[in-house]
Amino acid sequence: MQGKVTVMSDSFDDTPTADNVQPVVRARKFELVDEAGRMRAQLGLPVEDAPSLALYDEEGKNRARLSLHGDGRPGLILYSREGQAKIVLSFDGDYPGLTIVDRNDRSRITLSLYEDRIGLVFNDTLGQRRALLSVSDDGAPGLTLIDQTGHGRAGLRLDADGNPSLTLLNEAGKVRASLMTVSDGTARLILLDELGRTRGSFVVGDDVSALILDDSQQRGRTIVGVTADDKPVMGLMGVDGKPRAIVGTLEDEDTATIALTDSDGSPRLALGVAGSGSQTLEYFNSDGEAHAILDLPGGALSESKLDWGKNIQTIASIVQAIGAIAKDFHP
Repeated sequence: MQGKVTVMSDSFDDTPTADNVQPVVRARKFELVDEAGRMRAQLGLPVEDAPSLALYDEEGKNRARLSLHGDGRPGLILYSREGQAKIVLSFDGDYPGLTIVDRNDRSRITLSLYEDRIGLVFNDTLGQRRALLSVSDDGAPGLTLIDQTGHGRAGLRLDADGNPSLTLLNEAGKVRASLMTVSDGTARLILLDELGRTRGSFVVGDDVSALILDDSQQRGRTIVGVTADDKPVMGLMGVDGKPRAIVGTLEDEDTATIALTDSDGSPRLALGVAGSGSQTLEYFNSDGEAHAILDLPGGALSESKLDWGKNIQTIASIVQAIGAIAKDFHP
């Protein structure tokens, strides 16, 4: 059978029998009409021999269309009463996508699957991407916020191990700040300059917290922190990463100390001020042994009332703590 087939009957009987069942029906177009003669469905090849099934409402408006493009890609479109495409299911190659369109014919939401990655895109009223919710091929979810120019400005992620991170970017796409936690529970805030270089970070772990300031070569040069034994410390670092000047408290928790170190990180000069107000200046030789002790005020060289044999070990431990913070927590 060739051509258009139209069936209209008030007493249409669709009960299959041996007399009314045709083994093969061939045509270029099929139309299904209701009792009022209105077309409600159409099956045909409207464009370049691409098969299409269209469904119509009682007013004759196309409300749904299932089609197969010439390259074999299937598609489904759902229309509004005004005839606007509102939901589009399509394929890009072998990868499916679902798009929701607003009343101005602009795409507002797109759900897509590419290989093992899935993404949900939210567009503004101009059709520009403003937010992306995604899951990578390793199962890590993420949320990206996008500005009016199409640049990602903020990103929230969970890595494959479940560690969260928040990244802030400038208008050029350079990371300026990053907040994250790692598997051992340590939290880090990293600040970067316009060239993407780390210039400062704040670290909080189970037994240590520290603020690290970097130079233009991303070397930690100033460190302020609290050690594992709850002692406050500050260190000024050389370009080689070794402490050259430190501020801390001795074991008695009552004596504040400023110590200067040599290029090997060994203390060579220390100034201590006890809670009582007494001041002591001590010089150390290259072996870390007390070379001279000056009690102030008075200016007399004498044996210090403080146990400097113990104090030098405390100063050395402060230096080591500063060095460990720089090594373990510097990004």
